[in-house]
Amino acid sequence: MLDVFSATRVVLWALVAVLVVDRSSAIPLPAEGAVRFDGPQLPCLTPALYKGDIHVVIGGHLPTCHFRYIADMGLTNAEVFKYRKSEDEQPLRSWQLRCGITVHERLLLPNVGNEAIALYSYVLEFYRRLPRLGVYFIHDHGASWHQTCEALFARSRLWYGEAVQRGPMAERMLSFTSKPGPHEDVSQWQGGRRRLSWFWSAPDAAVVQGLLSRWNVSVSADQARLERGRGTRAGSSELFISCCASFVVPSASIAALPLGLYDDLARYIVSKDAWVSGRHGFEYIIFTIFSNATLDDTAVRFYDATKAAGLELAGNPALEHCRRNLGNSTC
Repeated sequence: MLDVFSATRVVLWALVAVLVVDRSSAIPLPAEGAVRFDGPQLPCLTPALYKGDIHVVIGGHLPTCHFRYIADMGLTNAEVFKYRKSEDEQPLRSWQLRCGITVHERLLLPNVGNEAIALYSYVLEFYRRLPRLGVYFIHDHGASWHQTCEALFARSRLWYGEAVQRGPMAERMLSFTSKPGPHEDVSQWQGGRRRLSWFWSAPDAAVVQGLLSRWNVSVSADQARLERGRGTRAGSSELFISCCASFVVPSASIAALPLGLYDDLARYIVSKDAWVSGRHGFEYIIFTIFSNATLDDTAVRFYDATKAAGLELAGNPALEHCRRNLGNSTC
């Protein structure tokens, strides 16, 4: 298979599902690419991970610098890859943020595949040079009906701390999805849920099952797995799936699956309406193929700790831009 994702600019032709690369558009980080945002921000995390330990993938379509909240989070030395799907004439850009954070832009055209195609495109490009520890995958927005800024900031920063200490949760996938309100519980998240039995009976499930089987990857309906708040606490007989996956996953979990599977899933995603393919080919399977962990005591304690940290962040002005979904169109 050709390594068609080795360059920085990717064009997706959905009708034929062929992936084409324009190799002429890589732009180095200019000296004037440093961006300093005004206003409150959380402290840069210390002790810090090294450059190359973590990547952050932002899936979206906005042409603006809608990554302000990444700077506010303070993920020291993170390398960020922001995917947009508009303004073909706008050159690709890179920015240097506070805390040693760098942002690199990628272009995906045409605008298909929702957020899912950003992750699969990233994996196809970086499969043989993944970060040493983990990959964050987040949407190109801050607060939403399926994600609170408090949960996103708290879970991101606490997982980072686990990675520094090489704690047990650094080897496990962590969901950023959260149920807004005072009774947040990752095992009871309600947004867009479907019963797992419904998923297995849907027509497109057979297509995805065929892709997984081709690469000897199975998705079991028999285990109570943590699926971005879709799962239930270990031992429950009722399993759920839902939309809007965002998470951090260990690099080892990505590398454990064959590269060809990601290529097949990317082609499936862009071959039809993403509201169907993006769910069956991404949101409904991603937590199962990357993780076989239940919400055991270790995970529950960690989520409880992030909930407490999130409550401490409530009202913190450093989360303002995330809460208001503010970007910055001037950079």
